[in-house]
Amino acid sequence: MKKRVLAMLLAAVICLGILCTFIPSALAFSDIADDDTAEAAEMLRLLGVVDGVGGNAFNPQAVLTRAAFCKMALETAGRGKEALIHSNRVVFPDVTASHWALGYINAASSPPSEAEAPLIRGRGDGRFWPDDGIAFGEAVTILMRMLGYTDSDVGAGAAWYSGYLSTAAEVGLTDGLALSATAAVRRGEAARLFKRLLFTELKDSTSVYLTKLGGSVTANAIILSTDASADDGTTGSVRTSLGTYKTDRTTFSADLEGMRGRLVLDKSGKLLAVKPEKTDVIRHVSFISCDADHVIAAGGEKLSVSLDTVVWKGGTASTYEAEWTGIRTGTRLVFCFNGSGKTDYIFIPDSASVKTAIVARNTSFSANPFSSLAEGRTDYSMYKNGTAATLSDIRQYDVGTYDKPSNAIYVSDLRLTGVFEGAYPNTTAPSAVTVMGREFTLLPGAIADLKTFSIGSPVTLLLTSGMQVAGVVSTSAARSTAVGIAQMSGTSAVVELLGGQITLSGKTSYAASYADTLDGQLVTVSSSGRGYLSLTKITGSQVNASLNVSTGTLGTKKLAENVKIYEKVGAGKLIEISPDDITVSAVPAAKISFVNYDYAGKVNYLVLSNVTGDCYDYGYFVYTAGTPASGMSPGTNDTLGIRKADAGGKETTSALIECSATVTNGQPGGLALTANGKLAAYIRLQCASGLRRSAFDLEDKTAATSGALHPIWKDVQCYNKATGKWYVPGYDGLALALAFSDNIAVYYDRAPEEGGKIRLVTVS
Repeated sequence: MKKRVLAMLLAAVICLGILCTFIPSALAFSDIADDDTAEAAEMLRLLGVVDGVGGNAFNPQAVLTRAAFCKMALETAGRGKEALIHSNRVVFPDVTASHWALGYINAASSPPSEAEAPLIRGRGDGRFWPDDGIAFGEAVTILMRMLGYTDSDVGAGAAWYSGYLSTAAEVGLTDGLALSATAAVRRGEAARLFKRLLFTELKDSTSVYLTKLGGSVTANAIILSTDASADDGTTGSVRTSLGTYKTDRTTFSADLEGMRGRLVLDKSGKLLAVKPEKTDVIRHVSFISCDADHVIAAGGEKLSVSLDTVVWKGGTASTYEAEWTGIRTGTRLVFCFNGSGKTDYIFIPDSASVKTAIVARNTSFSANPFSSLAEGRTDYSMYKNGTAATLSDIRQYDVGTYDKPSNAIYVSDLRLTGVFEGAYPNTTAPSAVTVMGREFTLLPGAIADLKTFSIGSPVTLLLTSGMQVAGVVSTSAARSTAVGIAQMSGTSAVVELLGGQITLSGKTSYAASYADTLDGQLVTVSSSGRGYLSLTKITGSQVNASLNVSTGTLGTKKLAENVKIYEKVGAGKLIEISPDDITVSAVPAAKISFVNYDYAGKVNYLVLSNVTGDCYDYGYFVYTAGTPASGMSPGTNDTLGIRKADAGGKETTSALIECSATVTNGQPGGLALTANGKLAAYIRLQCASGLRRSAFDLEDKTAATSGALHPIWKDVQCYNKATGKWYVPGYDGLALALAFSDNIAVYYDRAPEEGGKIRLVTVS
């Protein structure tokens, strides 16, 4: 007998993912509590092996008879039609024409081909005993014969089935089933046995039994949507990273979205089940903020990422580098960590998957108005605008939604005020509403609200964090809380809401002089007329306290967990920064342009005035002195730009702007621009030369000069004077530059105690 080594078998099985449990999803049978049994019964139902016992019941605790097991075996093997052919003869004296399973038992006792043995042989007395419960040893023997094993392939033992049982354990057929050989097999246990049969290798083959039936198991795929449409329009299909698959299941659970696993397909290519990658660790987190190398989740946890980390969004693959600036606070992210603990990919769920939302209509609450969303669970977490929240944080007209995979209620106070411009498909049964030229999905609970308003009326939309409309109220009841950064072109405006939810555009009725003061500034946005935006500059409260960076406080006020910190230079555009970018321990009040507080009195918006120096574009000045026209002063036609490396390490020059500057072409420096591309400020860098590699600490991201210890900018520019080539900006490029030469010069903007950093490094 040719036996396989157990370790080799297990290795092969693990490679196929066979030892993984299945991801549970919506199932047809309502009386099975165990996920493994429920999934097994569902797969057998889809394959046409079982139908249940009526009334959506499977009766998993009932003992399975020998006759019923024969039928299951024949149907699983795709030989069910043979029952009719074999129903005109009697093989066993106790299985006559009056027995319902006559054809199945006779077919099972007949070899399907000359090269194959029959599945059953009856008992020693010549009878079959069809209505007796089937013993575990008997059931396993039949399934092993279906895999191609015969008496000569298995070892001998105390009983005729002993060799089959021991070999079945080796190949994984009986994993998770601790039954004695003589124990009666119940219907639920039989379903689990048949499911394991489908994914057990055939004798002397690396193919699993499912392939014998025309089915297949794909490579790993990421589940992107469980409610997609196939190419032919079939709804309820499953979209994956390998393509979209139709299924005969009632539905697959949305809990699968973002997970990775192998797809189990039947002979027609329809999806039967999903088997998760067993080495993956899946985490559902609420996004608070991020930087180029990490994401901060609710609770302050920092999750490491890289710019090339794959991000799945809207059914397509992107990268963290392309997406991270557009992720909004409160968004649920699904992180997949591989076996080594590294972030393998990030999945951003489709906000349209939210079907139900609740609006908090009262002014005070003795109980959580959103608790019914949690489907009876009381152990849920709750976040408001992405930060941990309690009942005391809920306000009138807040919107709550529930995310089952993370068992969390997400609360949003996002509102948008504008004119009711239209409804789709009509105002009688609307599914979408148009405000400010944008169409917003209308959740069922908001339909009755909208019907109380007529087209042309001013309304305030109560929005989920995914920008769906959960309610509609009058402007006297609630006003817009939407905040964004304005970009002005004359008196027309484009406002990108913070977090990148949407971009709004339209005309304004402001004078050009006032419109200029809004350019590049934080504003609240609303609308009182079709095609027009009303912008109000956020001026915040007067700042009379310093910012303590280490404690996260502004005077006596705490920074909100989802605080947005911006920085600008003079009239320059706002640049979002993170607390990690601030290298000084305290920021004086004079350096804080304004502060804004949220519903809880915490700082949620903060604008600093040139504290980090990160608003500048650093490199070498590209300066050209122009010839002034007649009657104009010198410097009128001068142009200035910056030569540096782009994100890929290739040399690039920024757009040249007209300005007058006291700089030299090729001098190291930095430029800060306004929102409309004009010069806000420039700075010349200071040099420290003759440094060695030993002066650099890449772990702490610092470099020591003769007079100070300088932080190194996370996007530091690195240039090789010997080759005339740039390196990729950042610490990876710096490591390559230091490896090339031990003759190094650094250029910094100001002293470390003033918040300065090394912006440019050259090697030669």
